[in-house]
Amino acid sequence: MNVRCSSLLCFFPCIGLLFWAWVSACASGQEVDEPPPVPRPLDIKVVPAMRLLAPAMVVQGNEIPDSRRENALRWIRGLIQRELHAIDQLCRLSSEQRQQLVNTAETQWKNRLATTIKGYIESHNPRQPFDFEMRVERLIGVWVGEHLNESQVSIWNAEIDSRNDMRKRLVIGLMVQDTERKLGLTAEQMELIDGALQERWKASWWSMYRTSTLPETKFSWISNILSDSQRTMGMDRGVTFSETYVQGGTIDLPSTSLKQRFEMSGVESDRSILLTGDQPSQELSNPPIEIRMRGEDAIDGPP
Repeated sequence: MNVRCSSLLCFFPCIGLLFWAWVSACASGQEVDEPPPVPRPLDIKVVPAMRLLAPAMVVQGNEIPDSRRENALRWIRGLIQRELHAIDQLCRLSSEQRQQLVNTAETQWKNRLATTIKGYIESHNPRQPFDFEMRVERLIGVWVGEHLNESQVSIWNAEIDSRNDMRKRLVIGLMVQDTERKLGLTAEQMELIDGALQERWKASWWSMYRTSTLPETKFSWISNILSDSQRTMGMDRGVTFSETYVQGGTIDLPSTSLKQRFEMSGVESDRSILLTGDQPSQELSNPPIEIRMRGEDAIDGPP
């Protein structure tokens, strides 16, 4: 009897606990034996990503050129205009000659330098040289030969020779200075090295200096001028010298608007000639007109 009472006493509290849990569940609105509902996945539609294309800006039916192309065109026009002013100042032109020169420049400049422009646009190497100055200078020489008389051509050729002489002295002086910095030279050695570089001068050294880095003075050119200790230093592979970079090239060229006509002493190119911004879109892949002058390379070749 006592055992049965003990069992009942244990049974009734359990019943009470179960009843209390059932009442609480009902009050919360959930069923006791069912698990909580699992959230359904969101109904998301996967849409393929669209390839984003930069919108092409159009003016009068022509795409606006990218900044790299426009920079090249502005620099070249700026250089041509600068040379036209120099010709006008040195060669005493007539009004007819001025008109002929500006008209020729306006109609020919872009096609004559097409390869240079295209090469600069497509280049992704910031140190690749693009010598706009020398290309323009050669092209100007051709136009001078076409429209100026013999005396005027001689004056202009003398101007170019003087420029080249100054460029030669400048670059060689910097090369000697760079060698002195690396090896330590006496005044006599500097003079002898200057003479050795004069004998090996190449016009391409100026282009290299203007567009990328100072030309290297080869050790074999000057080894017989150096002392034993200097030769040892120059041949020591463990000694490193920093390359001498230069500022210049395309970062400091004159730039003019593509809407501004070529002019000389107030004489502008003929209004019947369309400017670059007004011309129909042209491919720059057309082969340029190859012209050589005074033993130089072609005006417009691979950059």
